[in-house]
Amino acid sequence: MAVVSQTKIFQHRWANPQIKKSKSNENHERNLDSLNTSTKLIKSYLPKEINVYSQEEDKLTPDSWIKRSPHLIRLTGKHPLNAEPPLKLLYDNGFKTPNELFFVRNHGPVPKIEFNEHRLTITGLVKNKLVFTMEELLKMEMITKNVAFACTGNRRKELNLLKKSRGFNYGAGAIGTAEWTGVPLYKILSIAGIKSTHNAHVHLEGSDQLPKGSYDTSIPLLWCLDPTKHYMIALKMNGDPIPYDHGYPIRAILPGLTGGRMIKWLKTIRILEKESTNYYHINDNRVLDPFMDERYIANHEGVVERKEFCVFELNVQSVIVYPEHDEVIDTQTSDTYTIRGIAHTGGLRWINRVDISLNRGSTWRQAEIIRFEKELTYDANLNMVFWEVELSTKDIYHSAEISVRAVDSAFNTQPENRTWNIMGMMNNSWYKLKLIRNDAFKVTCKHPTLPGAQGGGWMDKEKPTLKMLDDHELSALPNMSWEEINHGKENKNIIVMNNLVFDVTQYKDHPGGSDTLIAYNGEDCSDEFNSIHSTAAISEAKKFIVGKVDGTKLLSESDNLAAIIHKEYINDTDILFKLKTKKNYSSTKCFHVMLKHPDFEFARAYTPIDYDGDVMSIVIKIYEPKIPRFPSGGKFTQILKTMNIGEKLKVMGPFGELEYVEKGIFKSKDGTFSGKSFHFFGAGTGIAPIYSWVKKMHEENDRSLNVTVTHCCANENHALLKNEFRNLIKASNQKIVVNYIHRDSEGYINIKKLSEIVGRNVKSNYVFFLCGRQEFHIYLKKLLMEIGYSESDFFEF
Repeated sequence: MAVVSQTKIFQHRWANPQIKKSKSNENHERNLDSLNTSTKLIKSYLPKEINVYSQEEDKLTPDSWIKRSPHLIRLTGKHPLNAEPPLKLLYDNGFKTPNELFFVRNHGPVPKIEFNEHRLTITGLVKNKLVFTMEELLKMEMITKNVAFACTGNRRKELNLLKKSRGFNYGAGAIGTAEWTGVPLYKILSIAGIKSTHNAHVHLEGSDQLPKGSYDTSIPLLWCLDPTKHYMIALKMNGDPIPYDHGYPIRAILPGLTGGRMIKWLKTIRILEKESTNYYHINDNRVLDPFMDERYIANHEGVVERKEFCVFELNVQSVIVYPEHDEVIDTQTSDTYTIRGIAHTGGLRWINRVDISLNRGSTWRQAEIIRFEKELTYDANLNMVFWEVELSTKDIYHSAEISVRAVDSAFNTQPENRTWNIMGMMNNSWYKLKLIRNDAFKVTCKHPTLPGAQGGGWMDKEKPTLKMLDDHELSALPNMSWEEINHGKENKNIIVMNNLVFDVTQYKDHPGGSDTLIAYNGEDCSDEFNSIHSTAAISEAKKFIVGKVDGTKLLSESDNLAAIIHKEYINDTDILFKLKTKKNYSSTKCFHVMLKHPDFEFARAYTPIDYDGDVMSIVIKIYEPKIPRFPSGGKFTQILKTMNIGEKLKVMGPFGELEYVEKGIFKSKDGTFSGKSFHFFGAGTGIAPIYSWVKKMHEENDRSLNVTVTHCCANENHALLKNEFRNLIKASNQKIVVNYIHRDSEGYINIKKLSEIVGRNVKSNYVFFLCGRQEFHIYLKKLLMEIGYSESDFFEF
């Protein structure tokens, strides 16, 4: 068979110590001496006891007799055991997951089975009913195959954070690969003699006793008769008797299928015309349509039983292991870092390709695939693979996210987004690592979730309950649905925090300005409130509580996402972005909008410099960490710097709308005002909207208008639109006056400079427009009032 393009097939460093280790993260040594398992057969046919174990959690449970590894992460409390290993240990142990680290899925107590007393019965549509002792099975011809399989609920926690499913919080470690030895299933069935193969099913029943009976499932008979599938009744796992948690003494191993079909503690095989109607076959390992929630199921009898929802084959999957969660990558100590992970698929397909993206899927680069086999043969589709790709640490630092997707031999690939379903099964969306810059050189890596009850993943929505109200006060509040909240936001400013509803229409004293709250009108801003406000804000916020939330809001981000269609560096710190929005804007209006990255909580306000239909132009000043006034830099602007054409930003607004009508007349939400002498003060990129107004005034050719512009900027190189203003000055025969104050050469504006520009004649009927950062407005207004002007002379935008 031809080698798959751009993949490398060789024995990995676990199997071949001569292979050179990567230099980028050698601290990830692949050793776990205390957990190594022997591959030697033991004399008595009992599971091998592990060297490191803990029974503390199991003391008062029916499983107190079993020794279990403390390294497993328990997902369902003390009992029954459902657990997975940390991704690091799963990866570091290579192509044979140690028995004690293999993920566990138990529905109840582990049955105590005596090897010499256990029997496997073959019955149903067979010519010869058979009952095998374990000793008889051991004497039969066996096969040994390295097989990987996963639980259907692997990565379920990511779905549960969208909406709670019926299942518990599996992380990404519910997969394992082991060397399985057993009797081929087709041989056992051929000895029994099959009476019918037309649409018949093989029912597999375990010995475990559960509240709804034993665990029973079924698979098509024709699959079981195919010797190339390597289905087996396994008696050994990694060379030893199968551990108690994994099915001792025998279990079904069905390569390519989900682990839920590989019955443990197997006692009976039945050949029947119809598939299983067992409770666990019907109510487990199924993927229903996303809209089929508990209410839908309750009102539609028989929907769960539909055959098309039953999961047999696993889908294609890949996850990132290294860097680990919260690992810090330092660009000063290493030029490269090797990203590593795992990929696998079902249906006896193999992994063709693994792709890595640093820009949310705009471009991809292929990883090197590391296979267990020396050659890509038919057996390659039984195993998972490891993959790695070496990246520049600078590229990592300037990215917000690392995404991985795999492609299998049927060219199935992973979808970008999660699809919720009631059982929380088969989540195989791109695995995404978020990157958070710590300083000028380091970045912290965040996995989406951590298994079980652990928090800290970037998807975790930890909303601490702020004690704004006691229980009596809370019970007295009216319930408000999201429908009521959305209706109320049309005339009021309604926000939600920690399931409480606030009417902040009359709140004018917010430190960030009232527009900060308007930006979240009708939205849940709990994350923003909890992350940046101290307890001192609680008593202030309490005054505006009007109700509590009743129901769940389904958020749609698509309505206000704008795509970047142009990105241009104007100078070393300023970037011009053009955003294609879903609104049309007037070129005579001036307003600002809040920009928010979809993956980060904070937002920032910007004033567009131009609008052309649904295209908005905004100049962003990038605040690097090296700037003395901002030692940490501007986090949001540094994120914007890394964004590329095609990526999207959330646009909220417009706010503070101000429109130039004609002949010195302006219109705002507070009414209409006019003047003949206008002085525009712009700081930094605040000069941009001023230019559009001055240009409009010049085009009217009204000689009665007097226009002066003062641009305060860092230095001459940072004077935006300088050529455009020069052309306006020339065309107006010097009637338009433009002043420049450069902070680097002249320091901040002061009374003397301001008096030289505006004069001390307060009766000049000047109307002042201020556009810049809030501190610029405060400082400039203070100086103007010292000269003799009043607040009624100022307009801020």
